[in-house]
Amino acid sequence: GINAEYGDYFFLFQMETNTIVNSLKKRFCTPILNLLKQGTSPETLSLSLSCGVACGIFPIPGLTSFVCLLAVYLFSLNVVAAQIANFIVTPLELALIIPFMRVGGWIFGVTESQPELSGLLQKVTSDFGAVIGVLWLSFLQAIFVWIIISPLLVFVLYKALLPLLTKLAPLQEQHVL
Repeated sequence: GINAEYGDYFFLFQMETNTIVNSLKKRFCTPILNLLKQGTSPETLSLSLSCGVACGIFPIPGLTSFVCLLAVYLFSLNVVAAQIANFIVTPLELALIIPFMRVGGWIFGVTESQPELSGLLQKVTSDFGAVIGVLWLSFLQAIFVWIIISPLLVFVLYKALLPLLTKLAPLQEQHVL
């Protein structure tokens, strides 16, 4: 039947899914739970994670860590939590660059020379400096959109994460040796 025919593929898919889940647990969940065990307040952790996500989608590749560290310094956030969130959303950052540029162009009424994804990716990998030179206005418009969206994103994520982290905090305190 179907199980005999597709069993090997299902097993490989399940193995791959388990690897991804285990990797996320190891790289994201465990460090966050450890921060709770060490006494980081749910409020600080929630704000740090929220700001890390917002900084992680900054629309200029390569600058998210700097932006994240600046936010950590300015708002006294937890560096580990903010950077974990920053790195987790890297694929989202790359996916949002063109939409941020397009929305920025729409806000400022600039529709010519809007970048196409395929061309931008090819140029970024070959000569990043040339991309910045040609698309600096699009990047500035994307940053404008990011500046508008980020506070709302931080607020929503903070409100969503706080109850979860507040519930997890007492459970982690029970596991402290």
